[in-house]
Amino acid sequence: VVYEMSSFQCWDLEKSPHISVVLRIEPDHLDRHPDFDDYVDAKSHIVLNQTPEDSCIYYANNLYSETIGELSKGQKFSYPIKSHLEELNTLLNQLQIPGEHNRENAEAAILAVLALLNVSYDKLFLPENHELYQKIADGLYKFQGLPHRLQFVRELNHVRYYDDNYSSAFPAADVAIAAFENYPTFLIAGGFDRGLDLTEMKQRFFSAKNLKKIILIGETKTRLAAGEDPEKYCFAETLEEAVNIARKLAEAQTELVASNYDLCLPISKNCPKEAIVLMSPGAASFDMFKNFSDRGEQFQALVKSLK
Repeated sequence: VVYEMSSFQCWDLEKSPHISVVLRIEPDHLDRHPDFDDYVDAKSHIVLNQTPEDSCIYYANNLYSETIGELSKGQKFSYPIKSHLEELNTLLNQLQIPGEHNRENAEAAILAVLALLNVSYDKLFLPENHELYQKIADGLYKFQGLPHRLQFVRELNHVRYYDDNYSSAFPAADVAIAAFENYPTFLIAGGFDRGLDLTEMKQRFFSAKNLKKIILIGETKTRLAAGEDPEKYCFAETLEEAVNIARKLAEAQTELVASNYDLCLPISKNCPKEAIVLMSPGAASFDMFKNFSDRGEQFQALVKSLK
């Protein structure tokens, strides 16, 4: 059984899994936890009852994840992986879903499989483990991602639409924006106001070079827009309005690039002909929707109805 556990489920754990995976930890659910320390403490329960026969995989580039990982009494394996990088990158290139964070998550999954099979990572690339290597490569290639996690919806008129409605906090929106850093991107963001500090989110949104326009929705839209250049954002009162605005702007972008190609006007050598419409709210959904899944399903329905 592979089980994803929230901080609420870890709160009162009395037994730890045989293999625990501690991903990057960032502030979240602070409307439920009294503070971030309590949130991290709840997460830490996933390893507290591990034994030397168990294993813990943790993200070493995050202080909180590393701290929790070091609490485990089991065997410890950290990622990002630092060895056999050429072979590892060849393997990770089998992934068809975008984002450096997805490559890092794949590393964690690979380490978990190796821990389960009791196979050393250093031996994964040896001829004796070719069959295992190929199964991992096939699994990465066939993995389409989870619903509402940077999920590709469709392409229309050279615009690619992505549903990242699982994004309920800034860190998720941050990595989603980074996944398309080489493409002109039109972001739909905003949502339920939990009273969190939005300073870091505002800085990221309005400094990202790939974000051509941010369409803001929900309760946080006015807080996100406060003090920012009006040329960089616009408001939408409904999701349908937001999708229509994003489509219009994105198609105008692709038409501009196409016309510059046709007219042989100077453009960047690496300027893509495609544009991205990304819905990654960076906020909870409860102001306008039942939950993040409802929000994502409504977004996908609207995108699929575009003609």
